[in-house]
Amino acid sequence: MKPAIKLMRIILILFLVISCENDVNQPKVVDTTPPSIPGNFSVVINETSDGVVTLEWTLSPESDVLAYVISRKLSSSADWTVIDSLGSGIRQYKDEYLEYDLTYYYAIQATDRAGNISAYSSTVEAYPRNENSPSKPYGLKVNAHHQLILGGGEQVDVQISWSPNTDSDIDRYAIYRSTNQSFAAVDSNKIFTTEVTSYSDNDVEAGTRYYYRIRAIDRADWESDPSVTVSDIPLEMPVLISPIDNEQVTTSIPAFIWQKLDEATAYQISVRTSQLTGEIWTANIEQSNTENISITYPANATTPLLSGQTYYWMIGTFSIPEYQEVNSYSAMGVFRTP
Repeated sequence: MKPAIKLMRIILILFLVISCENDVNQPKVVDTTPPSIPGNFSVVINETSDGVVTLEWTLSPESDVLAYVISRKLSSSADWTVIDSLGSGIRQYKDEYLEYDLTYYYAIQATDRAGNISAYSSTVEAYPRNENSPSKPYGLKVNAHHQLILGGGEQVDVQISWSPNTDSDIDRYAIYRSTNQSFAAVDSNKIFTTEVTSYSDNDVEAGTRYYYRIRAIDRADWESDPSVTVSDIPLEMPVLISPIDNEQVTTSIPAFIWQKLDEATAYQISVRTSQLTGEIWTANIEQSNTENISITYPANATTPLLSGQTYYWMIGTFSIPEYQEVNSYSAMGVFRTP
């Protein structure tokens, strides 16, 4: 290495070492200055009711603001309680699920990355009184069932569900039922109230169509308009005609026949190698105008029926279009192949 280049490298290294020592000896500047108080802290009047208070503010101008801290109290002389901390770019906050008949006091502070926190803003107060009835429930669905229970007996029910209301002061839902499509959602037709958005109606009978409506009720007992009316029917169990009773069929592509159910919209057949498991073929069959419904085991099935074997088959029914859920099941049919 040339002496001149070597000397230059030594000088550069010494310069870096001296610079580092100077940095170490240089006292660090600690940020102890709190950010500015967020401006224009106020209640959004047209968005404050029914147990909700909406607050808004303008952002503090400092670039190192980390968060905004919302505090609340229930009297002007009480101590503040922090209820939430929001990101540095947020300008609005909703305080929900509040009592109607109370005055709430609020203040806001800004914090920065160094841990400094501003003074409290001016105090604002809000009274989230009940002004509106709840919106009517939506997304109402029903699915009826009529199925055998392992060990004996039958289960007949209608499962009801709906979407939760977006109102923050919802207390419960009332469920109404009738066998009349044009029924009114009044107390004489009310069957249950619940705080959740589903219900199992077990007090039903197979072969009867049931109509349902829902109302939402807030904490002041104000009721919504009733939902749309939906209905379903627990279908009777389909009756199998052939092959049954361990009958020996004459072909490896037998025809399966069962009695039509007038209220069914479609059917589903399942062929298995045992009563509970081993499904080898399933198919959906549309409703027909004929007295009996039939379908033939496909000659090109992925799993052909083997000679001299015992197989099981059953029929499920649908009562709602688009094959949403099986409604009822038949008893199990048994047959043997030649």
